[in-house]
Amino acid sequence: MDTESLCRVLAGCTSPDPAVRQASEQQLGEAQKLPGALVGFLSLTTNPNLDIALRQAAAITFKNVVARAWEDRTEEEKQSILVPKEEKAAIRSHLLDALAHAPPLIRTQLAECVKSIVYADYPGEWPDILQTIVGFLGSNEQNKIYGALLALRQLTRKYEFRVLDDREQMSHIVSTAFPTLLNLFQQLLAMDSPSPERGELLKLICKNFWSATYLFIPPLLVQHDQFLGWMTCLLQLVMLQVPNEGQPADTEGRRSWPWWKCKKWALHVSYRIFFTLWKPSSSKVLV
Repeated sequence: MDTESLCRVLAGCTSPDPAVRQASEQQLGEAQKLPGALVGFLSLTTNPNLDIALRQAAAITFKNVVARAWEDRTEEEKQSILVPKEEKAAIRSHLLDALAHAPPLIRTQLAECVKSIVYADYPGEWPDILQTIVGFLGSNEQNKIYGALLALRQLTRKYEFRVLDDREQMSHIVSTAFPTLLNLFQQLLAMDSPSPERGELLKLICKNFWSATYLFIPPLLVQHDQFLGWMTCLLQLVMLQVPNEGQPADTEGRRSWPWWKCKKWALHVSYRIFFTLWKPSSSKVLV
């Protein structure tokens, strides 16, 4: 089914006419089984000429099919849809770019797709995602940096609570991406912008560090220059004056405001890292 036909089917699924809606939903179910359909849904999410509601519908459909049909299942769980290997490769090669350039409503759906695919395919079928992330982190484009931080978060979360078997995987992720991540941290702290987007990026950096150090300290991060660099940045963030511009007047609004959230995560990380280092009994695995 071509993208124009997919658009018509998705639009019909939101029709106020029950008959049209029911027919479109049936067509959508059949379309999901066709070769190339998943790539088609992904391409719709990235098309800036389409209505945002249609793009969001395509993103939700894409997310649901990925969650349902990406991995091989047991006989009891197996679905009638299974994404072909060639289509999986095409999706993996375009997904991070789509995530980086998506508007917030769609970015949320695509981030869930990255999580599902990372948990299923990394590192075996998707080893190059890490280098793509590092490349995006070094970009001058804020949307690429944001997309890279979201994707890196899925990698670090995958191994956050794993103890022995996957320790090397987390160490590899940290040694490959965290030097660039530290440079980004330093650059963001050196800026004078009060934008909430800057606060959001700082928060995501802290959350990645949190996941990477939750059960043990990867070898790179106990190297003197790296440890000093990260601790200095965390201290600077904790001490940073929160911008007055744009700050919500009410307490509830401030709790969800990126600048206060990034400071909260900086304190979470600082407490955890020293608690782990100075009290080995609190951590199951150390360096």
